[in-house]
Amino acid sequence: MESEDFKTNRLLPNLWIIESEVIPMTKKDRRHAVTHFLASRVDSLFLEHTKNGAPFLRGTNQRELSISYAQKYCVVYFGDGVRVGVDIQEREPRLEKALTIFLTKDEVKLLLNDPYLQTVAWCVKEAVFKRFGGSIHSLKENLTIIELSTTHALVHTEFGNVSLKVIEYTNCVIALTID
Repeated sequence: MESEDFKTNRLLPNLWIIESEVIPMTKKDRRHAVTHFLASRVDSLFLEHTKNGAPFLRGTNQRELSISYAQKYCVVYFGDGVRVGVDIQEREPRLEKALTIFLTKDEVKLLLNDPYLQTVAWCVKEAVFKRFGGSIHSLKENLTIIELSTTHALVHTEFGNVSLKVIEYTNCVIALTID
């Protein structure tokens, strides 16, 4: 995959989306797209991963980041001195079958008839999981959705409450931690 095969778009000051002309991107394609994007925007960097697989930048000014992929999209979210989490999911009508894996019984009841909010819920919990670098053991048992809408969410964790922004982008949902 050449750098001309993808385009970048800034959605928010610290949030970028990389869109590929190749659908879906392979793991190698995603790595190339993100590496090329980072090299063009961050000086003196080394992309590394924690033992839990969470990415971070080590260089002259260490920056936290979170990365997520969905089909032809890569989302990169930078945190300036704070840990961040981002997730992107395509709208999934098949998600209903997996609800009991990541939602509590009460959350399932609330979202049972709303496939879009089911995708938002999945995205929100994944973003919070990434925010804490994988130290949360269960999306179902350790993360409780307190508020959920098509624009924002609030999730309770053992570390405190986490606020999130929710964005719709083409056929995808993006959730990012904002505190």
